Amino acid sequence: MTKRIAVCLFSVLLAVGLVWAQEESAAPSATAEASEVPFDPDDLYLDMPYYLGGFEPDIVMTRGQEHFANLDANDQTRLELEGFLESVGADIDDMVSGYALASQEDFFAFVVGLRVEGAVPGSLMPAYLPILYEDLEEPSSLAGKAGGRDVVVITSMGSADEFAELYVYDAGDTLWLLQGPSDVVEDTLENLPDPLPEE
Repeated sequence: MTKRIAVCLFSVLLAVGLVWAQEESAAPSATAEASEVPFDPDDLYLDMPYYLGGFEPDIVMTRGQEHFANLDANDQTRLELEGFLESVGADIDDMVSGYALASQEDFFAFVVGLRVEGAVPGSLMPAYLPILYEDLEEPSSLAGKAGGRDVVVITSMGSADEFAELYVYDAGDTLWLLQGPSDVVEDTLENLPDPLPEE
């Protein structure tokens, strides 16, 4: 079954070749080795979902300057990322991002986390959404609740001329983006960190 990621993530997914990627076959499922990731109570890795719909996802983390790997100073993706961080009073060394991806023959879901150290709670989503909308086809959005969280649900044109939904949850210092079956998205949202209080 062909599946498509219905979002262009200028930092995480582009770097790993998953921007608007079509999964023609099931990808092997594996978790990141704990030895590859330093144990840090504040690390985004520890908040990533270790199961999506009962499957162990691939988990990939990117930290600081790693986001600029293979991107020259004038690359559009790099400029968008720098502009995003500048708008929230941060720089690339303040950011860590990660994605968890589960892709099987009849199942597909992903979760992306973008954490910016020192970001003012409530500042990430307004800064990020305009960039996200620019990369999507026929986007529309609706504020609502899912998994007990306040979310923005973005609908855009995906593969096979079908609309797909992307859930965006602002936890204060972390922006979470989720796609998959609604029950999996709701369960995952319930287990993500509570939002930080806005100042």
